[in-house]
Amino acid sequence: MNVKKMISMLLFFAAALSLVSCQTQLKEIDLNQFINEQGLYQYSDVVWGSSPVEVRDFFGKDLGKPLDFNDGVTQYTIEGLFGYKGIPAQVICEFFNDKLYEIRFNFSAKDAEDVDFDTIFSDIAKILIEEYGNADTESFNKIVEVFDVKLKTDSYQWKSSTEEKYTSLQLVQTIKDEVNDLIFIGVFDASFSSIQEE
Repeated sequence: MNVKKMISMLLFFAAALSLVSCQTQLKEIDLNQFINEQGLYQYSDVVWGSSPVEVRDFFGKDLGKPLDFNDGVTQYTIEGLFGYKGIPAQVICEFFNDKLYEIRFNFSAKDAEDVDFDTIFSDIAKILIEEYGNADTESFNKIVEVFDVKLKTDSYQWKSSTEEKYTSLQLVQTIKDEVNDLIFIGVFDASFSSIQEE
């Protein structure tokens, strides 16, 4: 997925996430649930290519109002279901032509003002490396411009593919004006995404 598009969507939804208060106990994200039996990255038993209804049934929670993009992509946001060390996460599910191709767990620094996001990012990276091995690519202090805003990003990406599928697991942190802004953990399957049409 285009990094600028992904970060712009993250910024949009970070604002919405900061308005949500968690009235129920958040489920802790299980960081060893991002790979399937075939060695392809996915979240738990959520099958790539699933419909919005199937994803809703898996999570047991309404997906919220869809956000439709011009390129056939529809995005849903699940609030108040998951967290990590008490920090609430938005679950972003993206579909291309109603087939799931991406799930992200977004954490906003606005929801964790007393938390050192650098430490959280490092802790998650350490767990993912222990679970999935060294990342295939790493990037630190990369500058990305989104809507005329310059963001510094740190990221790890793990890749796994077969003849039919290309999947990845990503951990990304964005920093705006030297202040931590967002962390997200996401899984992606290119075979169901709009990049196949490009």
